[in-house]
Amino acid sequence: MPSPGDAAPQPAAAPQPAVPGPVVPDPDAALARLGLTLPAVPAPLAAYVPAVAAGTTVWTAGQLPFVDGVLTVTGIVGGDGPDAVDEATATAAAPQPAVPGPVVPDPDAALARLGLTLPAVPAPLAAYVPAVAAGTTVWTAGQLPFVDGVLTVTGIVGGDGPDAVDEATATAAARTAALNALSAVASVAGGLRNVARIAKITVFVASAPGWTGQPRVADGASRLIGEVFGDAGRHARSAVGVSGLPAGSPVEVEVVAVLTAPLPV
Repeated sequence: MPSPGDAAPQPAAAPQPAVPGPVVPDPDAALARLGLTLPAVPAPLAAYVPAVAAGTTVWTAGQLPFVDGVLTVTGIVGGDGPDAVDEATATAAAPQPAVPGPVVPDPDAALARLGLTLPAVPAPLAAYVPAVAAGTTVWTAGQLPFVDGVLTVTGIVGGDGPDAVDEATATAAARTAALNALSAVASVAGGLRNVARIAKITVFVASAPGWTGQPRVADGASRLIGEVFGDAGRHARSAVGVSGLPAGSPVEVEVVAVLTAPLPV
């Protein structure tokens, strides 16, 4: 018998039901039912890898509708010119698959060998921050080719107007923008030595209509990252042509990096 001063026993906390996740079918069996097989991974068009794995996440590079090494269709969707592609054809242009990936050298020593130092993180142009970390992942904002607060070049790549920027200049600008992106990564990661690998970069190129050399310009960013991180800098990538970029910049670079350990919240 409990004494009058004893607290009444509390009922045990009821166990909570598990939240069911999605049911995963057998994807290989599903492909077989569809009469499909995974093709060989299309060769990258420039200095990047088709996909990167880190922990439980895989990032793919942008994939094009190649079949047996041949692009199945080219052109512009929604127009009526000679290069018009109808919606049904564009919808059928199937995406392609992925692969994995790495050893991190000393990125600070690599920068020193290249005669480079991380610049101050360029100030944002509007209401955002240069980079954000969550868990072991860092996402940067788009970074422009600023040097000491000044945009090194403006204009459009691939055209012939008064604002035309040649490929070599744009490629060098992509390298500068990538260095600024690494500075943004370091600012939230506590330094580049805390980066396990670079998972993906996206390079936007202000492009003249019909010009398709974006992968060559994006190589300026990709090569810098490879020079700094070695195998751990082998990344997935998308190179995207756009009609214009902030402040008239010809290029803008975003980076996704994976850290060696989660940052404290």
